[in-house]
Order: sequence, then C-alpha cells, then structure tokens
Amino acid sequence: MHKLFLITIVALLFSCQNATKPQPVTVIDSSQKTPPRDTLSPNEVMTDEEQEQKRMAYEKQDNTYRIRESIILDHALTYANRNKNLHSFQHEFRMTPQDSSGIVTTQMIFGHLFAQNKKHLLIRRISSTQTFCSIYLLENENFKKVCEQEQIGSTHDEDSIKDVNGDQYKDFLVHWYPYSDCCRRHIVNVFLYKPNTGSFSRKFEFINPTFFPEEKIVRGLEFGKPGKIGLYKYKWNELTVDTLEFVYPDLNNPGKFIKTKTQTKNPTADDGTVLNGLPAEYKRIESIDWFLHY
Repeated sequence: MHKLFLITIVALLFSCQNATKPQPVTVIDSSQKTPPRDTLSPNEVMTDEEQEQKRMAYEKQDNTYRIRESIILDHALTYANRNKNLHSFQHEFRMTPQDSSGIVTTQMIFGHLFAQNKKHLLIRRISSTQTFCSIYLLENENFKKVCEQEQIGSTHDEDSIKDVNGDQYKDFLVHWYPYSDCCRRHIVNVFLYKPNTGSFSRKFEFINPTFFPEEKIVRGLEFGKPGKIGLYKYKWNELTVDTLEFVYPDLNNPGKFIKTKTQTKNPTADDGTVLNGLPAEYKRIESIDWFLHY
C-alpha cells in the first residue's frame, strides 16, 4: 500500500511538469502566399504532401470565389451597357452561385453621381461575407473602373456620396465598424473625387469623424476610453489632409482642456495650451458625448 502511494505521487508530479512545460509556437512569415498552417503538436506535423494538398485546396477555393465574383460583375456590366444611354437608372438583382456559397445581392446606380459633366456607375455586391463597392466612369461609351472598396460583410454599415472637402464635387464614403472593440470606433473611408479625370484619390481613413465641408475641416474623436483620448482637427489641402491640432481633457484640472499640435498621451500644461473650456467648434462633433463622459 505504501509503495502504491509513492508511485501515485511520482505520477502526479510528472503530469504537473508536463502541464507547465512551454508549448511550441509556430511563427509564420506574413509574406507567405500559401495559407497559414494550423498549429499542430509535434506528433501531428503535416507532411509535405499534406501541405501541398491544403495549399491547392486553398487556391481552388480562392479561384472559385474570384470566378463567382467575375460572373456577377459581368452580369451587372452587361445590364449597364444595355442601358447606358438612359439619363439614369437603378437596378437590383440576386444571384445564387453554383458553388452554393449563398445569395449575392447586387445593387446598381447610374447617372451624374459625382459631377454634372460625367456619368458614373456604382455597383454594390453584398454577400454574407463581404461587400464590394465598385465605381465605373462612362468614358467613350465604355465603363472604366476608377474606384473599388472591399469590406468584410458583417462590418459594412453603409456607403454614401457627398462633398466632404468643400470643393463642390461629391466624394465617395464607406462607413464601417470593426467586429468588436472596447470603445466607440466608427470608421469612414473617404475617396475624394477628381473632377479633371472623373477618378478618385487614394483612400483616407478617419475614426469617429464629423465633416465640415464649408470649412474644409474634419473634426473627430480618437479611439479609446473617455478621459484617455482626445479630439482631432484636420484640414483638407487639395488631395491631402493637414493635421492642425488635438484637444485633450486636463485630468489634473477638471473642466479644463489642453490643446496640442501633435498626438500626446496624458498631456500636461507643458505639452500645449491650457483651455478653460471646450471650444464651441468641437461641441458639434457627433461623438462628443463619448469624449465628455469621464
């Protein structure tokens, strides 16, 4: 009995050592074009043949997805070409791909969407996994792609067409939210319209923004918890944007704020200018209540 007790104790100690022993970590180069390998135990390492089979399955799936999107887009462009002589049109259709990957809803809007002297076609393809927004310019009786935005479907909120930089031409905006986060994080991707060519600028990404086109200004709220983050102020400079200032709560003096020229974590009076109150211009920000709740 005594001998059995000792054997049991030794077995328990051995199992505890194995439980606390660090597990192997697989480091994957993000530049790899093949799909990442699953994390496997040393006894389950994939053979070269298994890796190749998995890579081929991944490429087949990706190719099927691209073919599906191409078929849907071709269908949309065929409809657009048949109706391009109309002043404007809106059209919607649904397709279920042969791979049974789910219904894709395609919405089309055509006309003077961004300027009165040019016509554009917006094609929005919506599935359960992503949303594609593609914009085409009608030029010399042909549709030329000038902008495209892909967004994970469940994070896509909406897109809109409006002037945000005050040049009197409408721009293209995509509104979305990350899957999950601790704090307010309304993100807007902005593509500025270029009237000379009918195309668009590179993507500008803003977090919790409010646009003031009459001032050519963007004011907004940084990402984080109230009391820890500040407000920002940018100004459009043609197809670029300049940083003007930031405003943070002065945690050492309730009711006061500190204005800085750069992003600053927990700023003090030495980092900028102390304000006795929040300037009225910032009170018009859509998410201002979140900022003041600390």
